[in-house]
Amino acid sequence: MVDVERLDSDRVMFLIWRFLLESNYRESAAKLQKEWQVAQPHRDFDWARFVKTHALVSLLQRGLQHQAYEREFLAGEVSQDSAADVSEERIPFGVFGRLVTEPAPTYDEDDEEDEDEDEEDFEIMDDADHEIHRKRPGNDRRRSSPAKRQRLINGYVNGVADAATTMDVDQVGENGNGHAYPSPLEGEQAPTPIPRTDGPAVSTQADAVRNLTDETTFLQLSNEDPSEETATNLPLVMHCSWNPQDPTLLAAAGSDTLARVWTISPPSPHEHVAAHVNPASELLLANRNIPHNADVTAMAWNHEGGQIAIATQFDGRAKVTVYDLNSAVIRDWDLPEPPVIKMKWNTEDTFILTISPDIKGALISVFPINDDKPEPPSHFLQHDLEKEPPDVAWCTETDFVVCGGNMLRSLHYADGRIAVSRKYETREDDEFCHIRYDAVLKLVATGSEKGEIDIWQHDGQRQTIKAHQGPVTSLAWQPSQEGVDSPGLVASAGEDGIIAIWDARRPDAKPVYSMSVGCPVVALSFTPDGTFIAAATTQGVLVYKVGDTVLPFARWSRMPHPGWLSPKAATEGPEEDIHLLCWDSNGHKLAYGVNSRLAVINFITSPPSEAIEL
Repeated sequence: MVDVERLDSDRVMFLIWRFLLESNYRESAAKLQKEWQVAQPHRDFDWARFVKTHALVSLLQRGLQHQAYEREFLAGEVSQDSAADVSEERIPFGVFGRLVTEPAPTYDEDDEEDEDEDEEDFEIMDDADHEIHRKRPGNDRRRSSPAKRQRLINGYVNGVADAATTMDVDQVGENGNGHAYPSPLEGEQAPTPIPRTDGPAVSTQADAVRNLTDETTFLQLSNEDPSEETATNLPLVMHCSWNPQDPTLLAAAGSDTLARVWTISPPSPHEHVAAHVNPASELLLANRNIPHNADVTAMAWNHEGGQIAIATQFDGRAKVTVYDLNSAVIRDWDLPEPPVIKMKWNTEDTFILTISPDIKGALISVFPINDDKPEPPSHFLQHDLEKEPPDVAWCTETDFVVCGGNMLRSLHYADGRIAVSRKYETREDDEFCHIRYDAVLKLVATGSEKGEIDIWQHDGQRQTIKAHQGPVTSLAWQPSQEGVDSPGLVASAGEDGIIAIWDARRPDAKPVYSMSVGCPVVALSFTPDGTFIAAATTQGVLVYKVGDTVLPFARWSRMPHPGWLSPKAATEGPEEDIHLLCWDSNGHKLAYGVNSRLAVINFITSPPSEAIEL
């Protein structure tokens, strides 16, 4: 006996809700969610995480295929004698009517004269209706003369869809509109909604999603034998970043003085991947008079890739140290209060900006690399770091913006002083948690805990996008290629499992691209050329090609890997607060880290001599 899944109202509503989100009908999805009285459908049901993208379209298409098999089976039982009698009853019917398309009717001069007379009974479409009618699929081949004004009846000229549509009407009635009865509002009926879906077209076989499972290297985080490690002594990975110029250098840092730079050779095709490997690495904090219980709270490469800054906390102290590629110390500074929660290089690699706690708020410090002063210039900010964690982004060599909660300010550094240059007008209920700056467009993008994205002009004007149901978890501008204007696209991800790419020049419009992954997205990362975008979840990584987001270009699943399922990880806690995702400088490798695991995923495994068509 075949096991058939149970179908109830909640499962049907969930499929419809997911379809509305995937088709960018966000307001309709929100209204359905309100009427349904389910706060978080993707979390409230245990089975929701197993539902694939475009599940409703897939199930309906499979149902139509099953019905086609039934029709074919029943037709085979009909005798040839009776089959020769082609009657109206023998014409096959499907869910949407008969399956035999009507031939296109012919027109003569009398018919055209009748149309001219009938046309007076209908009102002329306004510009908005004409635009809707023009965009409707299947209307390029009109049944009326091109010189005639088009009539809007259910979105079709004369009430009949073009022969190319999938739903055909038996015949045109006397009223010429295909209706079973006359309507008092003939010609002004609401237009039929335009079918929208991000899924592949019917009867179209989609390209297979590339599986990156077997192209993964798991890095050993300590010098100990992995077989002897236990979950209690493994350091936690809290920071991970590729060198911005050298695609073979990967830095990671975290608890228990974890601060390493690995040298990872370029991937080769058909390379066997072991559960754990230990490529050559440099210990940045070795022999620095730093205790083993020290934590690295922030890490950042400079833009040229020749230096890396490490912020540590231990024994109630905080320290910022700059190393070169040979692990030699270039500069170091002591801070009054730990920990450093944010650290960024400016655009010219001449200053390092940090945010750390102070007695009554936050302390913003700027460290000049070429200045021998022991204490850097600082600016006090009255802000609760624990309640509203801040974020910061450099705009120019001396200007930066900082946000947190309903606070958004622009600051300027000059002559050894930090001063506020602008306080942006914000709302009482703003909850900013992410900030990014596009140097080409000179626009600031902020993401909030309310699921909103704001695009800020230099003069302080803002445009708000209601992007997600729940907090924005990641925000990133699409990089622009050298010599090419900025595309003006900003990507956002949220706990609602949606990845959306917006046009910053038209923030009031719908997203340019929208992808649903079915579970919260914890990190986003563009390739340096902006061609691909990777999204990390707690279950793995999905890679999409920008401009072709119907299906993922590649995927990497977390669970099947031996490096992730080793026995030593059995005692690890279920909580995962920090997820890390980043591309190398040429877009060939991804690094994905969580808890005490760090995986390097080979996205492009062919040698450089072979051409790769992406």
